[in-house]
Amino acid sequence: MTDVFISYKREDHVRVDRLASLLKEFQLSVWHDAALGAGESWHERIMAVAERAKCIVVCWTDEAAKSRWVLGEVEIGLRREVLVPTTWAPCTPPPLLAHLHMANMTDWAGGNDHKGLLQLAGGVERFVGRKLSAKLRERAGGENPEVVARLRALLVRIARKGGAPISYRKAFYTVANAWAHGTKTSFEALYGALDVIADQNRARREPPLFALVVSKEGVPGRGYFQKHCFLEGADSDEARALHAAHLQRVYDYDWPNDP
Repeated sequence: MTDVFISYKREDHVRVDRLASLLKEFQLSVWHDAALGAGESWHERIMAVAERAKCIVVCWTDEAAKSRWVLGEVEIGLRREVLVPTTWAPCTPPPLLAHLHMANMTDWAGGNDHKGLLQLAGGVERFVGRKLSAKLRERAGGENPEVVARLRALLVRIARKGGAPISYRKAFYTVANAWAHGTKTSFEALYGALDVIADQNRARREPPLFALVVSKEGVPGRGYFQKHCFLEGADSDEARALHAAHLQRVYDYDWPNDP
C-alpha cells in the first residue's frame, strides 16, 4: 500500500517532485505519475494506486480543474475520506472541495517551516501515523544560521565558565528571537539547531556541546544519547557515566574565541 498518492497537473511537476522527495526523506512511500513504468496501462495503474493509497494529496490549480484525471482522483479521495487538498496557484477551488480547508502551497519554495507545507504535513500524518509536522519544524531550526550561531555561542560561554548545564526551555528562549523576521517558532526547532551544532562538533573534533542542555532529570534527551553515545536513552548507569565524561571534556576543552 502506498502512503501518499499525489494528484497534480504535469505543469506543476518541478515543485511536486520536490514535495515527493521531501516526503520520501521521512520514509514514506510516495506515488505520482513519474513512477509509471514504460509500457504500463497508465489510467488503470493510476486508479488502482489511488484506490489503495493511505492518503491522496491533490495539488489544485486552474489547470488541474480542467483535468478529468485529477477530478477523478479527487473523487476517489473524497469517497474514501483520505483526501488532503492543497492549492498550488491562486485559484477558485471547485464546489466539491468547498467544505474542506486547503493548505496554501502557492508560494512554497522548498522551506521546511512554510505554513502551507506544515498544514499539508498535518493532513498527511493523520493517515500515515508519522509525526511529520514536528520533524519539519525540527529541520527548520537547523536551516537558520543565525539561530545555530547564537545557540553555539551560548553553549561555548557556559563551557568556558564551567557553568552548570541549562534546560531545554532556557536554551529555546535564549535563541527564539533569532528566528527570521521575529516570527514565532516551535520548540521542536531547537532540536534541529542542536543537531547542526553536533555535526559541527564532530567535523571540528570538538567535545559535544549538546551535553550542556539537559532535562529536569539532569541529563539530555534521548536524541543526545542516540547521536553521541549510541544508546537508546538516559535510564542507565552507563548513559549517565558517559554524559558526565562528555561534560568534563566540554569543560576542559580550549574553546575558540569566535564560536
